[in-house]
Amino acid sequence: MEDRRELIEKKYGFQVKNQYRARGAILFDTKDGPLLLREKMKLTGHFEWENEVKDHLRKNGMTLLDFAVKNVDGEYLTEAEDGTKYVLYRWFFGEECDCKNVTTIRLMAENLGQLHSSLQNFYEEPVLLQQPLLSRYDKHNREMKHVYGYMRGKKKKTEFERYAMQCFPNFYERAMQVRSQLSENLYYKEHSGQTKD
Repeated sequence: MEDRRELIEKKYGFQVKNQYRARGAILFDTKDGPLLLREKMKLTGHFEWENEVKDHLRKNGMTLLDFAVKNVDGEYLTEAEDGTKYVLYRWFFGEECDCKNVTTIRLMAENLGQLHSSLQNFYEEPVLLQQPLLSRYDKHNREMKHVYGYMRGKKKKTEFERYAMQCFPNFYERAMQVRSQLSENLYYKEHSGQTKD
C-alpha cells in the first residue's frame, strides 16, 4: 500500500494520525474524523448529482453519510505525483448489518424511512440522466438475472436466499413489463432523444 499521507496533508490540509487498508481504498485516521481515499479515473454527472443528494440529506439531519471532500484547489479529483487520480471522502465508522438481528432490521427500516422523508420534493424539475433510463433498466434487469443465477448455483442457501429465489420470477416479470412500457412511452422517446431501442 502506497503512503498517501502526504497527499492528504498537502492537498486537503488534514493531519493524518494513521492509515489503513480498506476495500479498494485507503482509510485515514485524522483529528477531524475518518477519511477514505478512493482511486477514480474521472468524474461523471452521476458523481455530482450524488453529492447534491448527500448534501441535501446532511442538511436534513442524516449525518452518517460518506461524502466527497474538495481539495485546496476546490476540486474533487486530486492527482498524485505518479499520475493516479483520487477522490477523498468524509467517512464514519460502523458495523456490517446483521440481517438476522431484529433490532438492526428495525434501525435499517427507520433509516430508510428517514431517507424517503428527506428526499421528498428534492427536485422540482426532472433530472437529466447521464445514461438513458432504458439502458439503466436493461442493466438492472441483467444484474437481477446474474444475482438469481449466483444464488441458484449455491449449494447451501440462507433462508433469505431461498425466499429471494421464490420471489424472483414475479419481480423479474414486473421489471420486464416496466421496461416494455417505458420503451413504448412517447414522452420518454421524445425527451431521451431515442427513436429506437
